[in-house]
Amino acid sequence: MNKHKLTTLFNGLLFLTAIGIFTPVLASNSDEIILPIELMEQGMPVTSIQIQGNKIPLIFDNGASHSSIVLSKELVKKLNLKMTPTNKKSCFHSGDGKKTCLKVYTIPELKIGHMTMHDVSCELMDKLWGGHYDEGFIWFEAAKNGVIGLDLLRQFNVLVDYKTSRAILMKLGEYPHQYDMKNWIQVPFSNKFGITTVAKINGADVTLVWDTGANNSIMSSTAKIPAEKKSCAYKENPSCQSFETTTFMVGDKQLPKTEFFIQKNEIPFDGLIGSSFFKEHQVFFDFKNNMLFIKP
Repeated sequence: MNKHKLTTLFNGLLFLTAIGIFTPVLASNSDEIILPIELMEQGMPVTSIQIQGNKIPLIFDNGASHSSIVLSKELVKKLNLKMTPTNKKSCFHSGDGKKTCLKVYTIPELKIGHMTMHDVSCELMDKLWGGHYDEGFIWFEAAKNGVIGLDLLRQFNVLVDYKTSRAILMKLGEYPHQYDMKNWIQVPFSNKFGITTVAKINGADVTLVWDTGANNSIMSSTAKIPAEKKSCAYKENPSCQSFETTTFMVGDKQLPKTEFFIQKNEIPFDGLIGSSFFKEHQVFFDFKNNMLFIKP
């Protein structure tokens, strides 16, 4: 397949494609890394990497905004994984506002799909999310092991396709050859809190983060959104409430109807678009141009 050079800013992609001026660079099969995705009972996506001959299941978590790879200390010790310590630390705030700092190491070599990566940044944890979500959470193997985070994923353009149980990674600036995205919804994002989108839900301004590591889409209880709330109570959370969007706008574009679960969170944004959204819609992230596509 011949590759055509990018000739304009991505914001004009759809218009220029329609009039025949712009042709996106399409990845060939050999350029793509296919990662099988398995959805666990809680809805979290799991894939695997290889380190020193060990296949390690991890959560596919593009909401881990300051991490490439996070591994449990117990796993590293059990598999006797060789890592190089650095003088760096990675700090973040969990959902309850508590600040956590993890020491940063370097993995000399890891394999993701058919691609080998060298000197990959890695943090070691005692327990995923600092152990703040023990109540009602089933600790499956990948959750015990760790995550593949945004710092690694943003080195590629990424197609998240739960419907075919896979994610596809390709070179920055390239697009998946087997998907026709001309009618997909185009949404800009910033890197403020990870993959961050400013939107209007039911007429109220909100700042949202796209997060495959969240099993549901979540809205902070402090967000003032006019909506009819309904009960989603269960044993561990008898006060659970949720709402479904009436209008969900980014600029003049209408996003698909989405259910948000209301939670008390000490986070500097309003909500998360989680795996429940990705189950219903294929999403392509263009990290070179800070633009994403959503299949309606």
